[in-house]
Amino acid sequence: MPAERAASGGNRAAITVCVILATLMQALDTTIANVALPYIKGSVSASQDQIDWVLTSYIAAAAIMTPPTGYLAGRFGLKRLFLVSIAGFTAASMLCGMAQSLVEIVLFRILQGLCWSHLHTLACKCCPHHQGVDGTRYGS
Repeated sequence: MPAERAASGGNRAAITVCVILATLMQALDTTIANVALPYIKGSVSASQDQIDWVLTSYIAAAAIMTPPTGYLAGRFGLKRLFLVSIAGFTAASMLCGMAQSLVEIVLFRILQGLCWSHLHTLACKCCPHHQGVDGTRYGS
């Protein structure tokens, strides 16, 4: 029995670290995009109205995909959706870094937003240590 508890505690710690790192990755990406926007604007020769789509597309895609997250988690499983979201977000981030035009950047930012909406929504549900004010666990 103690071995099971130790494994469970280690598993909880690993899950918590993964959730924190995924959330941190998203926060860093948002910050980097905002800071790099003037440089991106110059490198793709875009106007201010055009470059605004880099941020707007990300936010709009995340807003559209947040509501079906619960359904997708129920259909495919919390763990699988979380891992696919991390992989998709990472791949979309790499594609954004390799983009050569404004259209590519916007399309890849939409993909990032689609994946981020699940990461953001599932982060509280995945973290086993996270409890509400009343002592109940989120997602219970």
